[in-house]
Amino acid sequence: MYISTAISLFRLTRRDLGFGMANAAADGGANLQKPALRVLYLMALAQGVLYFYGMTFITTGRKMERKVADKYNLNYGAKSPVREYAVETMAGCMKDPSFVRGRNMVTHAIGLIESSSIDTDNFINGVRIIDSLVQSQLQGHHALMRQLLTGSASSSHILVKLLEAATRCSPTQNNMTKSAARIVEYFAVDIHLKKLPGGIECISDMLELSTTGPQLEQFKDTLKLDQCMEMLHWGLKILRILAAHSDNCRVICDTEGLLSRIMAPMSSDLLHRIDHEVWHSVVEESMQLVALLVVAPGVTGVRLRREISGNKEAVTTMDSIPKCSKCKPLLQIMAIKILSQLAFDKSLSMSTSVASREELAKYMLCIFTDDNKDMSVRKSAAQALAMLCVESQSIAVVILQADGNVVGVLKDMLLHSKENESRISAAEILAHLYNHYTYDDEYLGELNKVIKDVMPKVLGEMFGCGDIQTAGTKADKAMFSPPGSVSIEVQDGDNWLRVDSKLLEAFLYLITTVFDVSQDQDLVQLVDVVFPGDATFTPIGKLKEMVCIYILPNYELTAHWLRIVKLIFMMFISMLRLRSSSYAKEEENLKELMGYLSEVSIQMYGVDGVLSLADSNNGAKPPLKTLVSLFIEAQEIVDGQKEGIIYLRGSVEVNPMA
Repeated sequence: MYISTAISLFRLTRRDLGFGMANAAADGGANLQKPALRVLYLMALAQGVLYFYGMTFITTGRKMERKVADKYNLNYGAKSPVREYAVETMAGCMKDPSFVRGRNMVTHAIGLIESSSIDTDNFINGVRIIDSLVQSQLQGHHALMRQLLTGSASSSHILVKLLEAATRCSPTQNNMTKSAARIVEYFAVDIHLKKLPGGIECISDMLELSTTGPQLEQFKDTLKLDQCMEMLHWGLKILRILAAHSDNCRVICDTEGLLSRIMAPMSSDLLHRIDHEVWHSVVEESMQLVALLVVAPGVTGVRLRREISGNKEAVTTMDSIPKCSKCKPLLQIMAIKILSQLAFDKSLSMSTSVASREELAKYMLCIFTDDNKDMSVRKSAAQALAMLCVESQSIAVVILQADGNVVGVLKDMLLHSKENESRISAAEILAHLYNHYTYDDEYLGELNKVIKDVMPKVLGEMFGCGDIQTAGTKADKAMFSPPGSVSIEVQDGDNWLRVDSKLLEAFLYLITTVFDVSQDQDLVQLVDVVFPGDATFTPIGKLKEMVCIYILPNYELTAHWLRIVKLIFMMFISMLRLRSSSYAKEEENLKELMGYLSEVSIQMYGVDGVLSLADSNNGAKPPLKTLVSLFIEAQEIVDGQKEGIIYLRGSVEVNPMA
């Protein structure tokens, strides 16, 4: 083709088309031959041009296909997903030029998945395309896929087919199985199992490890352990994402046998009976899922905790994980969280290995005071102890009498730890111990000594006039706050004084607890240490400053901030009762502080009941009085009468000018 085109072009450039005059005279048909040759050469040239154009078009198309395949990490070849998409698009455009409107690789792939059976090449190509797009960073594609897979009329049908594909434990379809599972895992956050008939059954099948079933019998000679583990891993991961929705937790709870399969890696004790390294990831996924299920709200949560605690083999395994030096810290943390949640539910009876909350408290105490343990594990043990001793005198007795050094460890953690989560747990445990331990013995004496030592420092830090400061340059501020905390920043010269709102709440709870339990004379001594008669550093003045600078600009209508405001009221009331006569000289500070508190109360007290219920935390924090009752109590002490409340439109309103 190349040669004929070149010859035709060459001959057309010659006027005589290559014939001499002598030959022309001899041949009587020369006049007809010349036009015929010109037509022939023109046709050959046109054929060559069209051929070159077609080859250029095909080559350009192949280059584009290769670029797309390389960009999305897809196979390239005669039967590649990109080639099939291009061929189908060209064929459709030849029949109807409007075929391409609203069509792209996403809609093409979704169409293949929806219209093809699972075992066909079209279905596999559709899954490959969607999987590659899921792993890309193009948000436009992700939004369209999310709409088609979770928000369209056919989304349930498509998702069920993907789940069925994810349960195929065939060595020949291993890549397709992983791709289907990865797609479902990515979009699981938007999936509601009640709207997905048959979906939970497919996921449950992914957790089935029996090698005697008909599905695995066909591949018993070639099935590898890692394929089986991978499918189990994907199933647990998908369920963990689904469990973020309370409705999905209810479906999980109602599915017969599913919870047993979820806990199978723990109840079988795969870590200690077989191999830590091989089964670590599977057991970790199982425990992370169970850790979500044990904090599920409402009746569903009670049912889940009852069934989990009834699995004695799994509870025994979780009991042994923190004691095992080969188990990684993350597994130990998960075990501690699950055990503490189960123990905290008073409607349950724990298994014989952790027969009581007292035994679990001793267990957590050993971990907490063990210097050889990973710090993250000790921190989780401290959080568990804080939860266990909220309303239990017996737990307080166990903690203090089991280890006489525990209060010293708590003191050191509260004052010197660089992690606010650890300081929060230490403050809460000290508050619970001080509130519940009533025996007059050496343990109480040691506790009182520690409280008298830490209180001035805590008050000083909270009011910004002590030795310990959560302060630093702006570049250093990230090290002070735990994940999920709310940090308040107040510019002070070149430094940024930072107050973690969760740490502030813990400090306030410790202070109000000590103020409530201590004798008046003890409180006078504590306050005098921090505020030694200096008029510029009075408690009321500092409390007013804290409310003005920290609370007013930053508070939100959340249960967390509601609790902070209530604790400030309680601290204020304790101060007034302690030294009401001496504070009479601070009339201006008292008036301004009450004005600030009333301003916050007006915004927050209307939703006090709702937020208090939302902050129930399964009883993890002791309840406080209502905001209105605390304001009335404070106003009575300031004014000596109940004139701080007016009634408007049938509801209680706070009068900020009273």
